[in-house]
Amino acid sequence: MSRTAQVLFALVFGGLVSVAADRVFLRPAPAPPRPAPLAEKIDPAPARSWLTGALNELAVSGLEYGTYPLRGAGRALDETLPLLSFSCPPTQPCPALLDALRVGAERRGFYFAEPKSGDREGGPRHRALSQGPRPALALRAFDPGPRLTVVISGPRRADLDALLALDRHVTIALDPRAEAALDVAARLDEMGRELILQLSMSSPAMRDPAQIDAQIRHALDALPQAVGLAPLDGEAALASREHTAPLLGALKARGAFFLNPRLSPADVANATALTMGVRRAEVTHRLGEGDLAPQLRAVEAALVLEGRALVLAPASGPLLEALAPWLSRLKSKKIQLLRLSEVAL
Repeated sequence: MSRTAQVLFALVFGGLVSVAADRVFLRPAPAPPRPAPLAEKIDPAPARSWLTGALNELAVSGLEYGTYPLRGAGRALDETLPLLSFSCPPTQPCPALLDALRVGAERRGFYFAEPKSGDREGGPRHRALSQGPRPALALRAFDPGPRLTVVISGPRRADLDALLALDRHVTIALDPRAEAALDVAARLDEMGRELILQLSMSSPAMRDPAQIDAQIRHALDALPQAVGLAPLDGEAALASREHTAPLLGALKARGAFFLNPRLSPADVANATALTMGVRRAEVTHRLGEGDLAPQLRAVEAALVLEGRALVLAPASGPLLEALAPWLSRLKSKKIQLLRLSEVAL
């Protein structure tokens, strides 16, 4: 065998032996590193006690308590933090007030965390109090001035242009079973609009408490963009804890909130949501049949007298056409237009 042939043989044979050895003797690739354990939540009582006292010293009144979704890799959809919500006083703009709170928190060993995405211009400011990586509670600060939230229910494909002409912070309620609802939802979601479910509580399945959980989960699967739910009807169901508990439980499991339409004085949904720790909001005004002008004036009066309003309106053509200039006029008067998710407690 020539010298060249010997070299080639050695190379080829050596390569085959190497491949065979790799296959027989090579150890399995090491397992990927385990994810770091999630930071545990800590007792919120010390942080809440300090924060409440600090806000009182800063002349902040009208504190409200609720829950705030705790998001992050590895977090369950139903994880929340206690929430303390308030409006900054006219004499203390939110940036200065939050800066004062941050300094005070750090002196007491708390970290004052801001959202990575920053605050939405014109929206509430969210912060979290934590000790190191362990979160304690969230706070939400609104700019001073009246706050308005508008929810449009039941739009059709023909309403898309009118909907998109409205302010982008209007929330849209859709029934995923309605004709072309999923196409409408996809278009609205593409344009950055907030969506919630709207379902009838009067259907045979929803009248059966044993079926409510599955019905809600199925609807949320059909409309995954939805961040909450508003019942279309069901006065009797919303007055029954037997019906509201599975409804709210299904929402909590998905991290969604509940919009209470307040169909009856006997309604128990708010009390049940509070007990179960489900985020909630409540309709204060309904727009509908008849002369629209006095209905809009009633909303404006509430904004002046009470400082807030949550309006539910059907997606009718004339109403949508009237809403666009009305909302623009209110915003020019420094009325804050907020998404439903931004006011839920």
